[in-house]
Amino acid sequence: MDYLQRELKVFDIEKTVESGFTPPSSWYTDPRFLELEQRSVFIDSWLYVGRSDELQEPGSYFSGEFSGQPYVVVRNDEGEIKAFYNVCRHHASCVAKKSGKTQKFVCPYHSWTYDLDGKLIHAPRLDGIQNFSKEEYGLIPIPCEVLGPFVFLFFGENPWDFHHEFSVLKTKLQETNYEKLRFAKRITYDINCNWKVFVDNYLDGGYHVPYLHKGLASQLDLKNYTTEIFDRYSLQICDARDDATPQRGDFNERVSGGALYAWLYPNFMINRYGPIMDINWTIPVGHDKTKVIFDFYFAENVEDEFIEKSIAASDIVQQEDMDICDAVQRGLNSRAYNQGRYAPLFEKAALHFHHLLYKDFANILLRKNTQ
Repeated sequence: MDYLQRELKVFDIEKTVESGFTPPSSWYTDPRFLELEQRSVFIDSWLYVGRSDELQEPGSYFSGEFSGQPYVVVRNDEGEIKAFYNVCRHHASCVAKKSGKTQKFVCPYHSWTYDLDGKLIHAPRLDGIQNFSKEEYGLIPIPCEVLGPFVFLFFGENPWDFHHEFSVLKTKLQETNYEKLRFAKRITYDINCNWKVFVDNYLDGGYHVPYLHKGLASQLDLKNYTTEIFDRYSLQICDARDDATPQRGDFNERVSGGALYAWLYPNFMINRYGPIMDINWTIPVGHDKTKVIFDFYFAENVEDEFIEKSIAASDIVQQEDMDICDAVQRGLNSRAYNQGRYAPLFEKAALHFHHLLYKDFANILLRKNTQ
């Protein structure tokens, strides 16, 4: 049995939140686990990649890369949002750069040209080529789904039913009129930790809030904090306190009316409260470095001053989270720690996350062991 298989089995998936231990530190500190995630977790999941409001008109597009997979997302002439691997079928150069608006994608290498549906419409100077048909050399499509302002891609071979899986989440978000909110600002944080450390922190059911986020805690009714678990996502719901008072950065206005925190496996989070929504998009940069992108949305009628105060309140929380995630990563690297325990009243969603990771890892590692 090789090293990754041994470390996988250290985590006992049969244990409950009351009796179980957390995954071993190797899952967070060994680069080989990030390589495994790129072959499993990030291939067989619907991944958030960007905002649909970036694709307002036919020809508008954005491009990017996740886990080594370059992509381009575009609105075609019929108004449909489509996605393709951003890879020319000739010699593999990218055909789109950053974001913008275009009528066609022209590869800068040899000018192979594709329309907005990915069809190859021009391939110059191919005299003498045999067994070649332009119809067979279009851009490779990527399964694409849209949930309100959010665009998701699936890089694996067998995409599961996106809208069926997230039907309850979709209903809850629609009840908040989230589609009427408008994007306001993006902030990127660079954190010295494994991406899963940030997710664990998000999924601890508010356990850390009264100790780490005292300003936020003063506004939330943490005694009535609830967690709901679904197949590949979880919801955390908390009402605002009746006696809440304004604090630093105006937490009171930010969370008035309560909060809905949605996590979609593996690395996307939606935070909805009052006239505000923000998302956390967690991107591994290395086994011990993570980029977290926050996009902020607000109701159309809110004033600029409210937006500034709300983002300032969020930044206080994020700085607190960054500091603790840095500290956790240092502890995971130490000889003093290998596994911890779960707080049963709070960390059901964290255990759920770890079960999903185990299953994705096992699909690669244990299948390999039986071949």
